[in-house]
Amino acid sequence: LPVMIHMGETPYAIPALIAPVAEAFPDVPIICAHSGANNLPGLAIDAILLARTHDNVFLGITWVQPPDLVQMYHAIGAGKIVFESDCSPLSMGQMLRMTTNLHLPPPLGVGASKDEVYQMIGGNIGQLAHIL
Repeated sequence: LPVMIHMGETPYAIPALIAPVAEAFPDVPIICAHSGANNLPGLAIDAILLARTHDNVFLGITWVQPPDLVQMYHAIGAGKIVFESDCSPLSMGQMLRMTTNLHLPPPLGVGASKDEVYQMIGGNIGQLAHIL
């Protein structure tokens, strides 16, 4: 089963701290909740680098800002982005809309395919949890 690690609270919950765990357990899918950002600037970039260098690290997208989500899509691809519901109920719809808007052409989206959007909003986590 995948493991989700809460990120975005300095100094102890930052993406770089996941690297030793990801290396020690390469067969365990690890979801970096909030992509390390949790509305803190700069930590999403660290999470992107972590996911690029560790095949078993995936990025959750609640509390992520739209520019960071676009960077994630281009840097790691739709296959490593996971929609998570670890946010306030009022924000969940906003996060879902931000993700589904990736199908739009730039500058609002990235021109992601319908299949890629479905991957990000449910398909990836279904595969990680072996339910799809």
